[in-house]
Amino acid sequence: ANGGGEDAGQRADVFLKKMEQLYIKGDNAAKPNAIAYTAAIKAWISTGKRRESNKETANEEEDYLKTIATRAEELMMRMCLQYLAGDRSMKPSKVTFDLVSETLRGVNDQEGIKQLDIIRKRIEGWTPQSSRTTRGAW
Repeated sequence: ANGGGEDAGQRADVFLKKMEQLYIKGDNAAKPNAIAYTAAIKAWISTGKRRESNKETANEEEDYLKTIATRAEELMMRMCLQYLAGDRSMKPSKVTFDLVSETLRGVNDQEGIKQLDIIRKRIEGWTPQSSRTTRGAW
């Protein structure tokens, strides 16, 4: 997914979807975790950076970068929702939050930045049900 190219984000989505489908069919080894989602987010972001060098019109470029920021935010929210539902393998890292935040700031998506800050605060102050009785789990 991090191989680059203008279609890196789409390739990462296909790979992530395949992992999810395999997991749903019973292949526990294929279960995507925070690392897989972060790789997909990075792939989308790298797609935008690569494409910046192939400037089209300013409006097309701005729309494309907004699309990338929206996709990064969507993947982040999927990851966060799964973590908040109790899947400890989906805990987003500070690096992942920072990547998505920087991308949203780059397109001046104030609503997205606000939503990300809310979920970040919620996750930083939250412990999955299964680890509340385990001291030092994090």
